[in-house]
Amino acid sequence: MNQTSPSQYELPTCSPPIHRQQETPHAITCILLITGFLNIGSSQLVAQPKQPAALVRKALTAAEKEQVTSWIKDLGDRQYVKRQQAQTRLLTFGWPAIPYLQKAHQDTNPERRFRARQLTKEIRHRRSYREFQELGRQADNTMDLDQAMIAMARLINPLIDENDLKRQLDQLAAEVRKQLGPNIPPAKVAPARAVAVIQQVIFKQHGFNGATTNYDHPNNSSLAHVLKTRKGLPILLSHLVVSVGDRVDLPFVGVPVPGRYMVKYDGKQGPGKTPQDDILIDPFGGGKVLTLVQLQAIIPGIDRESAFQASTKRETVVRMLRNLEADYQDTGDLEAADRTASYRWLVDR
Repeated sequence: MNQTSPSQYELPTCSPPIHRQQETPHAITCILLITGFLNIGSSQLVAQPKQPAALVRKALTAAEKEQVTSWIKDLGDRQYVKRQQAQTRLLTFGWPAIPYLQKAHQDTNPERRFRARQLTKEIRHRRSYREFQELGRQADNTMDLDQAMIAMARLINPLIDENDLKRQLDQLAAEVRKQLGPNIPPAKVAPARAVAVIQQVIFKQHGFNGATTNYDHPNNSSLAHVLKTRKGLPILLSHLVVSVGDRVDLPFVGVPVPGRYMVKYDGKQGPGKTPQDDILIDPFGGGKVLTLVQLQAIIPGIDRESAFQASTKRETVVRMLRNLEADYQDTGDLEAADRTASYRWLVDR
């Protein structure tokens, strides 16, 4: 049988269009299209696991690698049925096939190349959907912001090493702990001392700062990219501080200052238990401490309540995703923007 035009077999995506709040008919249509296209049971496509997919890539056995390689080869077979069977099996096999599918993105066979790219998109989308759906189900006060940042980094690069990202955050926290001094309970550390140590480790020693060039590039929303380059968006840099602080029990929280997200030492959780101990830090500006007067010089008219009001965890994740969505739009990747919008709606409930 002659090879059929690849465009007839494109996997439909289930990302709702941007700016739509109710997309139930669209989602149902996508499910039906994918089900018909792959000729597999709807239960395989629609059923969501009770727990999100394992977040750490498991090494494949030699037999599994051989099987995945064989399926990918069959994506370019002249027989339609064989191509469809291989596609269905790879979709079912899921995330561990991604590195092998990505190698096929440049394959000389146009059918194999096309199907590998479409499968990669769909497998990535399904995993991300499950991750953000799980985050959306979490209570606001227990939402895992580290996992949210890792899930976002995976949207930009599916092959990030999650364990390595956590290791780097742990290492920064260990350096902060060392600077605080031995046998000093974090709950007893004075606010000014806690801030000074964070400034010293994160901003002076490691040089984290704002991404002033290519500000709107999606990479600046990736924790992996921020840890590698020491540059990023204000909200990513702020929650790097929050994440490190959490690891050593120092009370730092994100603050959604208009125009530039920041972070503060939360005096209500400190030794004095008073908001008078709040200290505002500008991570995008290299970790500088800002007084209300200094902040008003940057943002005229802002009052203390707006300047020091902490963001909820849900608001934080939604804002991160909205930033990424806008960046994809600005760079012309409308498909990625649509998908990111669909993940944002899962969290923003």
